Amino acid sequence: QVMDGVMAGIPFVRVAASGWPIFTMLAIFSDLNKGLWFFGGDRKYLRGYSDWNLRRDELSPLTPAALDFLTAPWMDAAAGNAELLAQMPASEYASTVHALASKREEADGPMRPIVRGLVDAALGV
Repeated sequence: QVMDGVMAGIPFVRVAASGWPIFTMLAIFSDLNKGLWFFGGDRKYLRGYSDWNLRRDELSPLTPAALDFLTAPWMDAAAGNAELLAQMPASEYASTVHALASKREEADGPMRPIVRGLVDAALGV
């Protein structure tokens, strides 16, 4: 009854055209509420960020591994990278990420595949 009342007051066409997966999410919540698992397949492929098996030095793969995680020098380096990348035009973003990743790999050796995948995902955005 609650959902009927909510949905009755919302213009369907406007919501459906918004681009947000609202109705898909409502179906997921409905299934979860019934104790059903909405997604098929192996749950290991639906891991969240906190489930990644990352080491402390891999949480910021463009920051030198020699800097201890969450120390003042690490935070300065990570913040500097973030500010640099956030202000950059898209054309320079990819080349700068590649350069920072290459610098890190030259200093610390190759990245593990899971970390390389994160860097590649950032480049795919």
